[in-house]
Amino acid sequence: MPASSDGAAADEVPGGIAVPDAVRAAARSAFATRDVGAHLLEVVSDSLDEAVAETGRTVRFAGPGLAITLATDDERLAVELSPAPSQAASVSLETPAAPALQAEPDEPGRWTLRPVPTGPVRLALSDTGLRARTAWIRL
Repeated sequence: MPASSDGAAADEVPGGIAVPDAVRAAARSAFATRDVGAHLLEVVSDSLDEAVAETGRTVRFAGPGLAITLATDDERLAVELSPAPSQAASVSLETPAAPALQAEPDEPGRWTLRPVPTGPVRLALSDTGLRARTAWIRL
């Protein structure tokens, strides 16, 4: 096994703990899909953090002049963008292990994805002169 600069094996983290192949693959995928020119939208609220029992989940992301609301239930994932973008805007859902899923536009500023994936996901928005990505969340 090749050694890192500190002498640890490349497949291990400090302390000698082996890194599972799936974790390494996810890390490589995250770097491969990064877009350094895109705005990062951070989670500002998540219904999982609230004590109210509800079906589905609502996550709100925000960044400079832009907000995205993601709502899920067992059948669909709905995305709403504020302020409403141009008609040329597109939204896709990215996962570490699969190609991006393109959302179907419902009306200006709203999209739907089916089926709802599980695991780590993030949204990618592209509009005239604007690219944005949400922080990764787990569905």
